[in-house]
Amino acid sequence: CDFIADKVVLFNGQYGGIKGKVHQIFTDSKKVTWVVADEGLFVINSSIGKPKALPGSNNFRFSYIFEDKNETIWAGTFGKGLFLKEKNEEAFKPFAGWGKYSLPGSLVIYSILADNEDRTWVGTYANGLYLINQKKLQIQHFVYDVKNPFSLGFNDVLSIKKDNKGGIWIGTDGGGASYFNERLNFFW
Repeated sequence: CDFIADKVVLFNGQYGGIKGKVHQIFTDSKKVTWVVADEGLFVINSSIGKPKALPGSNNFRFSYIFEDKNETIWAGTFGKGLFLKEKNEEAFKPFAGWGKYSLPGSLVIYSILADNEDRTWVGTYANGLYLINQKKLQIQHFVYDVKNPFSLGFNDVLSIKKDNKGGIWIGTDGGGASYFNERLNFFW
């Protein structure tokens, strides 16, 4: 889009834009628009007007991007794990966790959400759901368990949404929707 002239211009590759599949378009708190596409991670801001690819981003196949209330940008990938860019940092860096609380570097990430407790939820394909608590330096891992009716509904997590009361809803590919019961630390 051409934000300066308040008109729409297609960036379909004809003008050096974005070709192929676009997974997500997201605008952060600084009014920068991020485009997650098969060919890389792009930024569009009012001073540039046209998409600019982040150097090296085409090597990671980004899948999803999200900003938390601390202005940290979290970016998921198709098979290369989780990355983040802190508020005043220029570049993304891999996020692997802390010591015994770690994330696999090969995760396929489909969704990311920050909740009211300033924790980050990461939904993956085939690896369930991760809950990152940066204040406590902890990571919880939730997976489907056929023997536990209060486990996550399925390990393929496609979406994570927060309702108006702060409740967390998980959309899966095969197990329907799950609601996280914060008090009891299980799903229903």
